Amino acid sequence: MKAALRDSVDAETYLDYEAVGHYLAWFRQKHLRTCWDAHNHLWKRSTDYSSVFPYDPQAVSCKVDDDTYLIRFPSCMGDPDDKWIKQSVKDYKASGCKFLILDIRGNGGGADHHYMPYLELLYDTPATLDGLDFFYTKDNLRRIGKMSWVWWLRLSLFKDKSKERVMWPFLEQREIEYSSISTLPVAAALIIDNNVASAGEAMVLEIQASSKRTTVYGQENTYGLLDISNCTEVELPFSQHYILIPVTVSHRLPDRGIDKTGIAPDVRLDIPYPTKLTDNIDEWVLWIAQDLKKR
Repeated sequence: MKAALRDSVDAETYLDYEAVGHYLAWFRQKHLRTCWDAHNHLWKRSTDYSSVFPYDPQAVSCKVDDDTYLIRFPSCMGDPDDKWIKQSVKDYKASGCKFLILDIRGNGGGADHHYMPYLELLYDTPATLDGLDFFYTKDNLRRIGKMSWVWWLRLSLFKDKSKERVMWPFLEQREIEYSSISTLPVAAALIIDNNVASAGEAMVLEIQASSKRTTVYGQENTYGLLDISNCTEVELPFSQHYILIPVTVSHRLPDRGIDKTGIAPDVRLDIPYPTKLTDNIDEWVLWIAQDLKKR
């Protein structure tokens, strides 16, 4: 395959970055990819909701009815930003609503810290989740040092002992425990779809593990993009093209990975898609608001 791609580039029937994109796609891991949107068709595709109904989830924080509050959180990329996220939690608490619908449809990931206020709000039981190992190369270690000195310090503890190992221990397990439990909501819903991926899926797993009062609703499983993650951006030599390289692998592998299947909802909705999903209170939210009251 590599020889054929080289021949295509030499013959100028293929652009260089197209060849790189096809090569990386062979690994079937979307966290390992070029940064060109034109290559999206080379990886596993998510459901194209926009071909069925107007689909552009926007941040929303409002009452659905006297007892139910909606927070739509469509991204962990900083839009909405941390200020908006913290305010949405305050507004929910001020509403006095018994029930909360946390809608993360369309949340394709980003940085985990953005969803932490919601995790703390819904937390009601301590939980332990799988840890991570680090793909060791000198370049990966250097890049991690630029991203986070905390990461670098943690990894450097293993430097002498694990010098010859490809995988370095990074985090044995992830512990979730807060000092207090919020009295509200009494019950909560987390709405997912097939566009929920990466940090969005980490959010689902952590809420499922630490919140017995939260039920996950959806029609399709999440995308499946979390087992190999925490990407760094690398410029290809002699070009202005970038690729993403994941540097950690979850202890879920090899037997309990989610990337092949995604995460299934607790309640699989057997109702039509909404007429639109933007900044509105859609039909799914209204249906779930009624279902929560029955639980």
